Amino acid sequence: MFGMSTSLWMMIVSRVLLGLFNPIWGIAKTLVSELCSRKYEARAMGLTASCWSLGVVVGPVIGGFLANPGKLYPQVFTENNAETFMLVRLLIDYPYLLPNLVVGMFSGVAGCLVYWCLPETLAEHPSPALGGAAVTKRGASVRELLHAPGVSFALTAYFVLSFIDLSFSEIIPLWAIASVAAGGLGMEQQRIGFLMTFTGCLQVAYTMVFYPIIVEYWGRIQSFRKGQMLFIPFCLGITVLNEFPSDSLSQFVLLVLMFAIARACCSLGNSSIGLIVNRCVQKEQRASINGLSMGIGSMAKAIGPMVSTYLFAWSINPADGKCTQKTGFA
Repeated sequence: MFGMSTSLWMMIVSRVLLGLFNPIWGIAKTLVSELCSRKYEARAMGLTASCWSLGVVVGPVIGGFLANPGKLYPQVFTENNAETFMLVRLLIDYPYLLPNLVVGMFSGVAGCLVYWCLPETLAEHPSPALGGAAVTKRGASVRELLHAPGVSFALTAYFVLSFIDLSFSEIIPLWAIASVAAGGLGMEQQRIGFLMTFTGCLQVAYTMVFYPIIVEYWGRIQSFRKGQMLFIPFCLGITVLNEFPSDSLSQFVLLVLMFAIARACCSLGNSSIGLIVNRCVQKEQRASINGLSMGIGSMAKAIGPMVSTYLFAWSINPADGKCTQKTGFA
């Protein structure tokens, strides 16, 4: 549906449906604590986060190679082939359908693996009301969760972290491509693409290898705190890179280094807060608390880009104290 969208509203509705039927990240964080012992919990959370980071890196690559195939591969997607093969005609008429079909196949394979290979983690209990039939114990209401010790603080921290993480990741490419006269770096698109891909690969390696070691040494709470404390100087330090010679190698190397460390600090906080949230409630309530945390995180991710891009547009083009938003990258 998303790949065959012909209007803005059709695209929005399909994105809403994709989010509505894709609770996989919340469920994955729940299963980390339910399938693994505490000894291996941090390693499992690191592997889960690295899979997410890998998807963030590979996804745009798939989209870049498969989107609008009629333009990218004109020798295959010709009018003669379109008259002969119905699929070719379909992919020419809907240029963004092919990457969505590939991603849909990945989802189908994942669904089959979950259905046949993933064990149920909630124990079944006999219900006298149903004649002794086995049922699983229910989760918890939002009110019950918010009254549990530490839940409100953990969810607040998760909201703030999600807000900061997405806002930071959204603003850095915009600031890097902005002109030097406007306070940006005036960087070419190819370099920005390399920046995002390279730091994404580093994040995959970090969450897979180094995160479990850090949590084992510091613990989940101290890992979260120190990750956020270390994020501050690197986040602020990036903003002075426009004082370096424009488009110089030293500027680019420092940007890659500081952006990679800042993203690693955010990843340290994201994975650690997942462990903290799981420990705040009983086993039967973990799915409910992760569902609530994902809802709160989605709210932060909706508000964050809107607020941060508005402030960024105002900062590079202020006019009488109001954001004119005339810049193409804002």
